[in-house]
Amino acid sequence: MNIKITILSFILLSQIAYSQTAKDFFNPKTKINWLGVDFSHAKIIGEFSQFAGAGKKGVGEIQNVYVPAWNSLFVNEMEKYDLKKFLHKDNVYIEIDAIMTKNADTPTESLEGYNPPNYPIDSIVAFVKATDFPVKNEIGALLITDYLHKGIEEAGFHFVVIDLSTKTVLFSKYLKCYPRGFGMRNYWAGAIYDALKNIDSKYREWSKSYR
Repeated sequence: MNIKITILSFILLSQIAYSQTAKDFFNPKTKINWLGVDFSHAKIIGEFSQFAGAGKKGVGEIQNVYVPAWNSLFVNEMEKYDLKKFLHKDNVYIEIDAIMTKNADTPTESLEGYNPPNYPIDSIVAFVKATDFPVKNEIGALLITDYLHKGIEEAGFHFVVIDLSTKTVLFSKYLKCYPRGFGMRNYWAGAIYDALKNIDSKYREWSKSYR
């Protein structure tokens, strides 16, 4: 009995010792796993057209063609989408496979909407808990998309930092962002880039609460 209690105590103490905090995220030496851009709860609002008269794009094409392309930016255009710079970190590892799969498995009809959902923190916590991340014992960060609104040329993202060992949300901020660029891919990639610039510009202000 005493041996079992000792082992259980050791396990519990180990879990406490390795639990992450928001303060850990703001340490530039902390390794961060970038998990990608989650579109599984996004609302696609308005008529989406590629520029130069290329025609309308339906939600299915956005999901199957453009959403993977937007996540691939972190791999294919690492110099521009420099996560080390935007997240103020020495070590950032790209782990987007789980989010890519989740995006692909999302029912197309759930992506159609007429108004921004403006998800509260309770919903963000639930979304994180429902995702199976491959990395288990470190800190992860991602963007959870709230909406892409063609009519008002605007996008909403939740920047979320997670303790991957417990799927606990350590830090979350809502970002209103603006697309720019030529063509469907580049135009909304501009909104993701704007989100990263927002994180970069607000990082030091956010970190003051965790010193």
